[in-house]
Amino acid sequence: MRNWMIIVLCIYCVSATTQDEVDSVEQGFYVAQDDPTYRSSTPGFHFMLPHTDLSYYNSSFTPEDVVVSSEGKNLITLKEVQNQLLDRNTVLFQSSLRTIGMKWHNERISIGLGHQGRWLGSLQYTDDLASLVTYGNASLLGNPAGIGTDQDYIYYNEYHLSAALDIGGWVIGGRIKFLSGQEFIETPSRDISINTMDGGYTIEFDNDYQINTYKVLNYQGLNDVDLSIEPWGLSAPFGNNSGFAFDFGVRGSIGDHLQIHTSVSDMGGITWDEATIYTSTETLFYEGIDLLDYLSEDGNVDIADSLYNLLELKESTTQNLSSGIPQIWKLGVTGKFGTSHQLGSEYSILKHNRLSLHSLKVFWMYDLGSDWNTMFHYTIAGNTYDNIGAAIMKRRGLFQWHFKIDNLMGLVKPLDVKYGSFSVGGSLFFD
Repeated sequence: MRNWMIIVLCIYCVSATTQDEVDSVEQGFYVAQDDPTYRSSTPGFHFMLPHTDLSYYNSSFTPEDVVVSSEGKNLITLKEVQNQLLDRNTVLFQSSLRTIGMKWHNERISIGLGHQGRWLGSLQYTDDLASLVTYGNASLLGNPAGIGTDQDYIYYNEYHLSAALDIGGWVIGGRIKFLSGQEFIETPSRDISINTMDGGYTIEFDNDYQINTYKVLNYQGLNDVDLSIEPWGLSAPFGNNSGFAFDFGVRGSIGDHLQIHTSVSDMGGITWDEATIYTSTETLFYEGIDLLDYLSEDGNVDIADSLYNLLELKESTTQNLSSGIPQIWKLGVTGKFGTSHQLGSEYSILKHNRLSLHSLKVFWMYDLGSDWNTMFHYTIAGNTYDNIGAAIMKRRGLFQWHFKIDNLMGLVKPLDVKYGSFSVGGSLFFD
């Protein structure tokens, strides 16, 4: 599995004139990042109002790259981006929606609970597959080509209990989560190769392909494929598809000005009560059709039927199939300068099955005054794509809200986005 590197350089500008104000600002961003070590510096209740975030990543090209104008129409073509493709390419979408949460803090301990729905979908495909779709199998004549894809999609609800403990300036935090699975699809085996023999009359397919799914895919044949995603379903919390996961984090100070933190989120998985498995593990040959059949009076040749055996997937069902959920690993360091400034960085990895996505974030905190806080971001995606983002946060009395976007140009040209994310939410503080 190839790692796709995203380097994210974020400049955070935040309000602070006293240490309490710095802590107040940190609360908002830590809540937005769902940090397991988050705890307030002052005792009281913290009610987390609805919060959502959404992110998108394409390792090779933007949607605008594949759209060309011709005679007043917008057409989609892969020919325009063929030279931009990597050996293996990734398209990723992920999102979460927190409905509500609560935390209680005293001088040393924080205890909380909450709920959120989470989604992740990704597609990984080869440049050979793109070439096959764009130019046909003639472009692969005499050369075996891997065209298998990784397809991952999962949607689940989580209900968590959390706790954080301050021990001499070091905060140890964690969550235990009950997971309720809604739907998923994954490809534990993804090998499909196609070899067009010299002369172009015979095509060899060598398959070792498996799809596991619950509710998403129903495949009864080439002409009967049902792909259904219902991303807003909410089943009973203790339904048939369930599991557990854990978060763990540590945050502490070294000296008076340096703080480090590390965490891992979502170690666990879901057991699906009854899942469907589709497999193809054969080597098959397709030798085309005989045109004489078309010329005969009673000839009736259906090309789709000729290809059916090559695309046939054997179906079975299984009980108690386990699957993982996306994990996030983080390691960061922050330096404090007086009571008004902080400078730091954070490295993180998103892992799910064969997907591995890396990011590096650098941030700086400063004050705008009057309880207004803002952030500015500079992002490099895949070492080839740049975007500028911004955020704003306001705390007035009990209420605090924030909005963040990592790609301002995406608001103007949404199809010219290769990587971007946004989040919005609010909180109530009863200090």
